[in-house]
Amino acid sequence: MADGEEEEIVLDSELPGVRITLAPVPPPPARQASPPAPGFAEDEWAGAAPGGRVVAFLREPVARCHLDRVLIVEGERRIERPLPPWIYYGFFARIGKRLLVGAPRQAFIVDWDGTMTTLLEEPDGAGVHVCWIDDDTAAAAGYRTIVVDGPAGQVTLACNAASAACVVAPGLLVVSDDDGSQWIHEGRVVARDWRTIAAAHGDVVVGAAGDAFRVTLVRDFARD
Repeated sequence: MADGEEEEIVLDSELPGVRITLAPVPPPPARQASPPAPGFAEDEWAGAAPGGRVVAFLREPVARCHLDRVLIVEGERRIERPLPPWIYYGFFARIGKRLLVGAPRQAFIVDWDGTMTTLLEEPDGAGVHVCWIDDDTAAAAGYRTIVVDGPAGQVTLACNAASAACVVAPGLLVVSDDDGSQWIHEGRVVARDWRTIAAAHGDVVVGAAGDAFRVTLVRDFARD
């Protein structure tokens, strides 16, 4: 090993034939926030969506304390749907081919015609973390439950107060909770680690302390 080169880390495997390694790399630059969509108040979250649409989370109109609605704007059409009162929707929403919204104790998929589907609902917790694994597969991680839902069906896994959920290319879901992190591939937990992973940038993950690692997933299909 060359001077200054750190040894790669092999995660504890949960599935025979699967090996995940982390190689320390310099942290990637912080992602720049998307410019806000014009025409909305500063205390509302509004951003661009596919097809020239705008998605906005609107304040309740009297005290303007909480966000309580999602608005989809498409040309002259405006579609509003109610949400549980909360102030953090801008941080817990992910825009893909559809809108994925994490709420205080729920997660919703919202189609552009306004159809809302509940992906996860739990009685406890303080925020459901969501992400798109691919264009058609959504993931939600709450207080005790992880749900992965896509064309192959729905899978439910356990967690312990999720604090983050992100996707590492290609298609590796990482959910962090009070016990560390679970690394999930094709609906199965394939590895666990003590580190809390806060975000992913392609095949690089960033830990809660700001340290970064390039992720390699190797599968021995003969052993599956």
